[in-house]
Parts: sequence; structure tokens; C-alpha cells
Amino acid sequence: MIYEIVITNKSHYFVQTNIIDNQAYQFEFSFNSRDERWRLSVLDMKDNYLIRNIKILPLIGMFKRYKIEKLFFGDIVGFNNKNIYEYPNYENLGNDFKLYYFSIEAIDKIKRGELWNNI
Repeated sequence: MIYEIVITNKSHYFVQTNIIDNQAYQFEFSFNSRDERWRLSVLDMKDNYLIRNIKILPLIGMFKRYKIEKLFFGDIVGFNNKNIYEYPNYENLGNDFKLYYFSIEAIDKIKRGELWNNI
């Protein structure tokens, strides 16, 4: 399964709840004006950080490289729908630059070359 993580707010810092693999997580978005990059932290529903300040980059899985026990099994990848290589900036996150969750099953199908045949 692949689905969009809809960005519901637009300020330099915001938190939103997302359901991934039937589990609720808090996503903490923060914009670093010094390097002009968005960062994402993931918390459980008891406000415990599972991972902090991962830079949001285009076309790169954000979480799969980490082994975090209570984190979802799939991965989140950012895509810019207008310019595939453009980084997310303050203006385009949630608009042109969107985040998508790829379940572990979808990742396995991509690795085997099966998923793209069904889209």
C-alpha cells in the first residue's frame, strides 16, 4: 500500500497525528531557516520521541535505514510533483512536494519489479 501523508498545517513548526499501519503517530514538522530545510520527528502518542530531526529530502527513504523498535515497518519518501529534484522548502511542502508512505509490502514489490506493473 502506498498513500499520501497529507500535510494539514503550514507554519515553521507544527505537529499532526497520522495513522500508519493501524497505529497513531505524531509527526513534528520544523523548518530550519538557517539551512532552509524541513525536518521531521516522529513521536508516539505518549509524546515519546521515536526519531528526531530527520531531514526531508526528495526521492530518499527517510526511516528504513534506522532500526527503531516502535516505528512503522515501511518508509516515507518525498516527491516534488513539479520538479522531481527540488528540495522541500517553506512554500512547497504539502503543495508540490508531498510525502508518501510505502508499506513494507509495497517496498518488497518495488524491489521485485512488481508494483509498477499494477499502477
